[in-house]
Amino acid sequence: MTKKSHLYHGTLARYLPAIAANGLLPMVGPFTEKSYGRQSDRIVPAVFMAADGDLERVVHAMVAAIMFEVTEEDFARYDIGNDYHLNDDLFFEYGALAVIDRNDRFSRAGKPNPGVDEPFQVEDGDWYSLEPVRPANVLSGESLRLFLAERNLTPSSINDFVDPDSIEAGSRPIKKPPLDLY
Repeated sequence: MTKKSHLYHGTLARYLPAIAANGLLPMVGPFTEKSYGRQSDRIVPAVFMAADGDLERVVHAMVAAIMFEVTEEDFARYDIGNDYHLNDDLFFEYGALAVIDRNDRFSRAGKPNPGVDEPFQVEDGDWYSLEPVRPANVLSGESLRLFLAERNLTPSSINDFVDPDSIEAGSRPIKKPPLDLY
């Protein structure tokens, strides 16, 4: 059996019900609008994805999005250092990763499909779709933790905003989810 090639899209766990109902919809989020400032009117709604080799970029983008989700109550639950915005446990609580089967409808940065005008905000390594994308699977919580740990991509190991030493009293070790998750 040939192993399928996957693409990944980071998101927030609170969006999972909408993703289950509608898939990933092309849009421009507030983080992208702020990043491009005065040029934001040139941004094209799209679903952005990354291949395995660019998964670290997805984790960094998720950290940036999750930093705005963390509440005062979250900081009260954990002993997060003053120089940090969150910890791994909060990342896995708030974050989710859509796993997408790669197909010919998706365009790659610098190589748009025939008839597709490449969006202004495309960066090297990006994959994108101007149409809704239905994930094959979504990882969150412990399944996301295991998936990233197996790839040495836990947020605190690659991102300076994530506290590597902060843990919740009584936090549990990683549990291996069923293998059919990804």
